[in-house]
Amino acid sequence: DTVALTEGSLTSASAGESGNGGEILAIGMNRLLMDSLAALEATGGANSGNGGFIETSGYKSFQIGGTPDVSAAAGQGGTWLIDPNNIEIVAGGGNTNINAANPFASTNDSAQLGVDLILTALGLGNVTITTQDGGTDLQAGDITLSTDLIYTGGTDSGLTLNASNDVNINNAISATASALDVTLNANSDEGADASGSGAVNVNAAITTNGS
Repeated sequence: DTVALTEGSLTSASAGESGNGGEILAIGMNRLLMDSLAALEATGGANSGNGGFIETSGYKSFQIGGTPDVSAAAGQGGTWLIDPNNIEIVAGGGNTNINAANPFASTNDSAQLGVDLILTALGLGNVTITTQDGGTDLQAGDITLSTDLIYTGGTDSGLTLNASNDVNINNAISATASALDVTLNANSDEGADASGSGAVNVNAAITTNGS
C-alpha cells in the first residue's frame, strides 16, 4: 500500500569493479514516500559497465525528496523512471501535497516535482517520467512543465515524458553544455490506459543543443 524510504536508508543494486548496475523498483500501490536523506543506487562498475534502472512510483501520490543515482564512472548512465498520476514539474527541489505536520502523510493525488531533482538526475543518466490515469480524483495522467528546465550538465543525457493523456510544455527546455535528447509522448502506451485524448502542447522553446 505505502512504500516509505526513510532517512538513512540505503537501497543498492550497484556493480562493484565491473558490470552493469541492476534494477530497483520502489512502487507503492497507494503512495511512495522517499526522504531527502534516503539513498537509491544502481551504478555501473568502477572500471566498466553502465548504470542500471530505478523506478519510483506511487499510483495515487508520491513524495520524492532526493535523486536516485544511476551513474556510471566508466560507461553510460542508466535510467530513473518516475511513475505517478498527474505530475507538474515546478521550480525548486521539493514537492507538495505532503502534510506539513508529518512529512510521511500525503494529502492529494496530484504530484509536484521540483525541477532541480530532475536536473541533478540528468547529470547522472537518463530520466523518464511516466503517468497513469486513475486515482481517487480520476486524474487523466497529464505531465505539465511549469518552470524552465535548463540542463547545464557536462554529459549527454536524455529526458523522456510519457503521459497517459497530455504533455504540456509551458516553459522552456534547453541544454547549454552537452546535448539533451528530449522525447515527448502523449497518450502513451506506457500509461495504465492509453485511451485519453493524448496531445503534446508545446508552448515554449525547446533547444536540445544538437540532440
